[in-house]
Amino acid sequence: MMLKYYSSWILILSTIWYICYLLNLPLIKYVDPYYSIVLMCYGFVVFLVYLKLYKKYQFNLSFLISISALHFIPLIVIYKLPRGKYTTETLVISFFLYTMYLAYINKDIYTVYLVDKHPKNWDDVKDVCRLKKENNLPICSIIDILESIFDLKIK
Repeated sequence: MMLKYYSSWILILSTIWYICYLLNLPLIKYVDPYYSIVLMCYGFVVFLVYLKLYKKYQFNLSFLISISALHFIPLIVIYKLPRGKYTTETLVISFFLYTMYLAYINKDIYTVYLVDKHPKNWDDVKDVCRLKKENNLPICSIIDILESIFDLKIK
């Protein structure tokens, strides 16, 4: 799965970090995604404002609530947990790896966020998921799993 959005990287990192925190693994001493999650949340809000005001996107309400929850739940979960020493380093390294990945897939931040078309509703997500070369949203895998488990056909 292609991970062209920084949020995807941070959601994966924060999930792994939280599992390590629950298991009290030593990784949590050296990796702390707090600043990365904060950047993800601020970036998401700025990105939504850009899409709404500049590009005049009209989002489906359930879709907007879902993607907002997806971005802010990690911050809510990690906010009260103790901060590690390497929050800045984790941010810098994760962002560096993300930009290297974008270069590898011949994309850049400008193209991904300001030029590419973005889904406005669940139907748009399904359309993107069905185009195998564009299958780069984590939600595609989640939808596929839900469809296979519950024998659903999401439009």
